[in-house]
Amino acid sequence: DRDSTFASAYYRLTQAYGWMEAGGDAAERAELARRALKENLPARDRLILEGEEALATGDAAGVTLMEDAVKRYPDDPDAWVLLGEHYVHQGDRLNRTLDDTWRAFSTAAQLDPTFSPTYIHYAETAIRRGDVEQARSLIAKYHALSVGTHQGLALTLAFDLPFGDAAARAAAVAALDTLAPHTASDLTNGLAFTAAGLDALQAVGQALWSRTRRPRWGTTLFAAHLSRGRLAQARGVMGEEGAVSPAAAGWVLGLASPEVPPRRSAPGACDGDAVCLLLLGARGVDDGDARAVAAASGAFDASLERASAEANSGWGEWLQAGRDALGAYEAWRKGDAQGAFQALAAAQRGPGGSRDIGAVMRLWMGQIAAQEGRAADAESYLVSLEKDALLGWYGVLLQARLHADAGDGAGAATEYGRFLELWSDAPTDHPFVREAKEAIGA
Repeated sequence: DRDSTFASAYYRLTQAYGWMEAGGDAAERAELARRALKENLPARDRLILEGEEALATGDAAGVTLMEDAVKRYPDDPDAWVLLGEHYVHQGDRLNRTLDDTWRAFSTAAQLDPTFSPTYIHYAETAIRRGDVEQARSLIAKYHALSVGTHQGLALTLAFDLPFGDAAARAAAVAALDTLAPHTASDLTNGLAFTAAGLDALQAVGQALWSRTRRPRWGTTLFAAHLSRGRLAQARGVMGEEGAVSPAAAGWVLGLASPEVPPRRSAPGACDGDAVCLLLLGARGVDDGDARAVAAASGAFDASLERASAEANSGWGEWLQAGRDALGAYEAWRKGDAQGAFQALAAAQRGPGGSRDIGAVMRLWMGQIAAQEGRAADAESYLVSLEKDALLGWYGVLLQARLHADAGDGAGAATEYGRFLELWSDAPTDHPFVREAKEAIGA
């Protein structure tokens, strides 16, 4: 109010509105002023603002940008918080780990222990690492600093569902019946890729799917069942109208049940879904069906034209990533593993290569690296899948095989043991279960 040209004040004001998740005219005016005054910001603020913009647009290059920023300004808690945010939202695309995320947020909290947003992903990371007491302490610190927020509720539920006593778990499950979808989404961010975490994910998915019938929650429920080896239940979810993308779910279910041919779909049924089109095209490649590959490619091109005509850049970027990935997959299957790997790496780091489509690409990159004998690279890509229940279970199985192929019996036993824990609800005669049990002598 006192100085309409004070760029840093507008910058901080937009940050405050952002952390409050507040919109409206006031927030919009602050954002417009901040953009107009961007060049007036000090160099440090301009650099961090560049990192915020990269995060907002899903640009994985923001990870390395902020890694450079904390080297340049190691005493800046904002830089460390933003680096942690990039690790949470984009780090899997560059194979950054939970340990990397932990270091970023723990450093930020040491530099400024009073900034409550730090503790959201900090506590989630503790939960995902299985550090129960640390998670409990960090959640308490967040509640002490920020009372009554939906993020605080999400953290409490994410802790109580896997770690609470019987009464706390029962109360958490009951709370899901009226939980806002936004809060439920935040809750899932803090669930570990463990049997207990996946059971909690299943409870969230079941409650929200039953209440909202939104595909996001149908897919969550499908992934949770699949990751616990509940194949019949996963097929049941797939059979519910509108729960999942049939092509994508069928492809993933085909990984879990290779003896059951996935249901065929036509590209038109994908309705511009890049993951669906990619997996249909990949199946055509595997089947040697050039017409199916051409149909998927044509559907990509038609959807890209629609996205351009509608000025929908996000959809266009997603489609382009899928289109590039299909070309890379075809090159791999025709013998050009190195070229395919490079193309997949570029596509999954680009603006459209995040989330499910990026996970599919990293699975293929891990398989290519394993095929080429680059075991360490392969493992890093397979580990990155554990952020996503849809493919994380398969990444654990492939890690076990990777160690076994390298003659690392101890490493193979560890990963096969993890797989058996995840798939403890699977049929005992399933080939993957038998494979794991035989490998560890169970």
